[in-house]
Parts: sequence; C-alpha cells; structure tokens
Amino acid sequence: METLLVAFHVDSHPPIVYNVHKCSYMHGEAMSISASSTHRPSDSGGTTAIDRFLSAPVLTAEVAFLVAQMFQVLADPTRARIMYALTKGEHSVGDLAKIAEISPSAASHQLKHLRDQRAVKVRRVGTRIYYSVENAHIAALFREAMHHLVHVVYALPDHLEAQETGSAAVKAHG
Repeated sequence: METLLVAFHVDSHPPIVYNVHKCSYMHGEAMSISASSTHRPSDSGGTTAIDRFLSAPVLTAEVAFLVAQMFQVLADPTRARIMYALTKGEHSVGDLAKIAEISPSAASHQLKHLRDQRAVKVRRVGTRIYYSVENAHIAALFREAMHHLVHVVYALPDHLEAQETGSAAVKAHG
C-alpha cells in the first residue's frame, strides 16, 4: 500500500510528519495515520505555544484533519465497545475480544487503529499484551460522548439551560 509523508505545520514549530495511506489522504478520510516524529515544545516557551495552539480563533486545515481523525477512530461501534471497556480499566486482547464479541485477531486489528491515533497504550507481560487508555484526555473525551448520549436518549436539557431554568424558578418562588 502506497503511503505519503504529510507535514503539518502548527504555529512556528517544526512540522509534524505523518505517514498517511495515499488513497485515504486523497479522499480526506485517512484510515491509518501514525506519527513518525512529533515536536514537543520546550519548557522555556512550551506553555505559550500550547496556549496559542488551544486558543486559536480558527482551526487550520491541518489541525482540523487531525481532530477529525481522532473522532473517526472512535466512530466505529466495535472500537467504541473496546474504548468503553478500557475507560473502566486495563484489559488483555483476549478480554477485549470477548467484551466486543469478536475474534482476538479482529480485536488486534481494531486495537491497531486505536494505537495509530494514540488512543490506547500497550503493556507487555511475558506473552500477554494489555491495553489501557492512552491518557486522561482520551478517557474524558469518551466519557463526554457518553454523557452527551444520555442527554440525547433521555431528552435532558443542557446543564446551562437547567441551571438558568432552576435559577428562574427559585427567583419566581422566592
């Protein structure tokens, strides 16, 4: 399979280079994207660069592509089941296969997609491989999706709307 090296420029940092499958990149739907090198801001100016990155008024095309990739990797029902299990704790490939009701080979394939996006991390103990959520941000992202789903399924109002309605009710009764 032919791949392209794609460099994304973020702020004034050196480019972040990704290995992207050619057909996926050309169609704007990269199936597998993995960092071949990343730039970590230095301690001396890192916070400022991170603040600028997170508070940018608009997403560049490159950053939007990366954000979409993260959501795309989570947009598969089997991977969603795996991620849900991993937000509860570390699991082996075999355990995840049972949880997702798929073969261990299929679980490994799905876990590769999650590893490529750094959504999960690996720990090896002898011949067994254990997976866990890569970091607190990934777990929080998944939990927020679940909370949003609760609002959709049970037709709950937004928390801000509920607070405003509650405040108005208190004032009306007070």
